[in-house]
Amino acid sequence: MQDVPVFSPSATETFSKCPRKWALNRAGWKPRTIQYPELCAVLGDGFSASMNLLNSMLIEGVVTLPRTEILAVGQAAMSDKLAAYLEAGRRIHTKDEEFADLLPLRLEQAVNLYIDHNPLKDWKLLQSEKTYEQHGRCRIDVLADPLDSLGPAVVDYKLKVKLDPEWLDAEIDKHAKTQQRFHYQWATGAKRFYIVLVVLAGNRKKITPYVKLSAPFGASPYYDSGLWHQDAMAQWYFMATAKAELERGRPMYAIPGSQVHEDKWGPCEFEDACLTHVLDEKAMAVQYVQIQRSK
Repeated sequence: MQDVPVFSPSATETFSKCPRKWALNRAGWKPRTIQYPELCAVLGDGFSASMNLLNSMLIEGVVTLPRTEILAVGQAAMSDKLAAYLEAGRRIHTKDEEFADLLPLRLEQAVNLYIDHNPLKDWKLLQSEKTYEQHGRCRIDVLADPLDSLGPAVVDYKLKVKLDPEWLDAEIDKHAKTQQRFHYQWATGAKRFYIVLVVLAGNRKKITPYVKLSAPFGASPYYDSGLWHQDAMAQWYFMATAKAELERGRPMYAIPGSQVHEDKWGPCEFEDACLTHVLDEKAMAVQYVQIQRSK
């Protein structure tokens, strides 16, 4: 399997849970309504764009950081993403319109919070938003050296609009064993992986917004033994096979779907596509749009 193509961490994780969901995503299918989780992802895109500009400036040695410019880049990224969705025939769900209207304010809060409490201010930043073409085109947030003689580390940003204090440890710990962590360490050769958690509010409790740098995720028997890479290669082989079948014209229903159609966060966005419309594209068009994927 030495010549098996590499897929991104997010695509690999989606395929692991439901190959058909991965295939529908690849084909560009999206629900017609944009709801809270996807709006949070749009906010995350804006934050990433702002952090990329900020960190690129720090790498270049800029001392005075133009907050207005840093924020404007993130606002533009959010605006462009939402405009593309609306142009494709999608709409924001009425129950989430208020949250959507607050996205610019939430981004401003997140960017200012991070700049004021930057946990990497004493680290040497090496790379920002670098894409590793030969590793599934994965793109890391930051590669940085904590200057502790242990070498560079991958740093990944996680923005939470709401998180209650009792869930903080669980939120950080869940990233210790993700596909993303192991894939990013493999791509960069870094021995450690950190999470920077930016929290804007509590869910049921009022809190002071904060920025939290996790402890390093370092040694992992699963990763260090090579078993992760073995498992990933096997998964990529199945993904490459499914991709080739679709490109040869195999129907979507030939790609197996999960028998689990919802998780603790709610139903899969493609639940109706499978259970109600049974993948009939004309029937799906009532609830879904197909957006051309960018190359």
